[in-house]
Amino acid sequence: MSTCQRSAAERVFQIIELASLICSHLRRQESAILLRVCSSLFLAARSFVWKKLLNVTPLIPLIPERHRNDGTKAKLLNRDDIPRLYLYSPFIEVLELGDLHYYPRSDRKFWRILPRILRPAEALSGLRFLRWFSTDPIRERELNRLRPFFVATLRGVYFSGQQNLALASGLLQALSLNCPSIKDMKIDLEVPTSHVAQEGENASAHPKDVASAYTEACIPERLEQFRNLGSLSINQAVLEPRVLRTLSELPHLRKLTIYPNREADMVLYPDYVLSGDCFLALQSLALEHVDPYIINDLCTLTPLLRNLTSASIWFEAEDRSAFWDQPSFKVNVLRELTGRARQLTHLDISMGSDDEEAWWSQSALNMLRSLPLRRLMIHIATPDDYENAFSDLLDAIPDIEELQIAQAGLSSRSLRQAAIKVPKLRYLQVYAIDFDDLDTRPTSKDFSKPTIQPQTPLLIECDDLFSSRNSPENLARLVKRYFG
Repeated sequence: MSTCQRSAAERVFQIIELASLICSHLRRQESAILLRVCSSLFLAARSFVWKKLLNVTPLIPLIPERHRNDGTKAKLLNRDDIPRLYLYSPFIEVLELGDLHYYPRSDRKFWRILPRILRPAEALSGLRFLRWFSTDPIRERELNRLRPFFVATLRGVYFSGQQNLALASGLLQALSLNCPSIKDMKIDLEVPTSHVAQEGENASAHPKDVASAYTEACIPERLEQFRNLGSLSINQAVLEPRVLRTLSELPHLRKLTIYPNREADMVLYPDYVLSGDCFLALQSLALEHVDPYIINDLCTLTPLLRNLTSASIWFEAEDRSAFWDQPSFKVNVLRELTGRARQLTHLDISMGSDDEEAWWSQSALNMLRSLPLRRLMIHIATPDDYENAFSDLLDAIPDIEELQIAQAGLSSRSLRQAAIKVPKLRYLQVYAIDFDDLDTRPTSKDFSKPTIQPQTPLLIECDDLFSSRNSPENLARLVKRYFG
């Protein structure tokens, strides 16, 4: 960075209104990297500017409220009074925008001042990620406002809200033409319904109607242009055969996340036909609460699963299908998955409260034993004989490094078993650890040093530590003895 440029940046950072502009759009705590700045600029930055902004209160409103407390209109700042904040725009890497539902107090003002302050068409040379949050489909005027942000440096885009197919087509076309290097995208496409749902029913759509609508909007052709796409999050619209076939031919698609349609409409396709040389780069598949029919179908597609190293399946919580009446449906899905994805190292699976007996069976554990698992996350209720079940689970995954059992608790003796049986374990998350059965006498077997020592430091995370008799010192002593 030249001396002149750094001097300009220094002047920008002295403007309190700049911090106000940034801070006033931090609506959610988890948006830690909403606006990031090149680290070299911090040599001259004021104390209110950080690379990661969290829990920041606006210092001074950039534009006064439209109405004062007494109801009179507030005078807007003149053009000459607005600081030259566009000097900051080359250093914005992540930008989050939204409609009035997300930004009820500042959105209109933001759009009004944006063109002459940030000058996105000219100055957003460092923008890497753009998020658009909305509860409604994007509208034509909003799409026109967003177009200047579609710069060549963009690597990721995130659009919430189910998008109208015609506008989604224009959106995808604009992105493919102006942002050839996009690697990460999240989009929710409209699924046209042919049956209006009555109370207590689910909306439905005929496959031919969906195919016709997607063909008319050129959705497959638009998606085909994203040759560099590496990660895609999309609703069940992706399962339309032409769309799925288009994605299967993208050479760099490594991660695919599928989630339900927004209006709970389900389209059942008779079959999915995939060639043997498709999804060659796909390594991660996540099915988040999609319909069980679809989970069942996708887990039988060898071309989709054969190269996976990571899989996540979260079953729908509601009883929306006759599949739920089959006692071992979810275990059958696990069998299909593990039989085809032989390279899985990461598995995240959510089971129901009625499935613990099948899940903890030797048949299910043998499926896990056949995989080179390094990370396992299970959401499942605790069986009656949990200590023996947990011991059998550890025997099935001797090389595990991360283990999360979200709905289960451990006894202190089970914790000792983990120290002995899985020495590579470096992260353990459980619902609770019960130390009430702990024998704290110096000669106690509970405090004897395990014969196999852990190979790496272990982080244990749980919601509750149950101990009515033992001091924190004893608990710390136990964990240190087990895990070093």
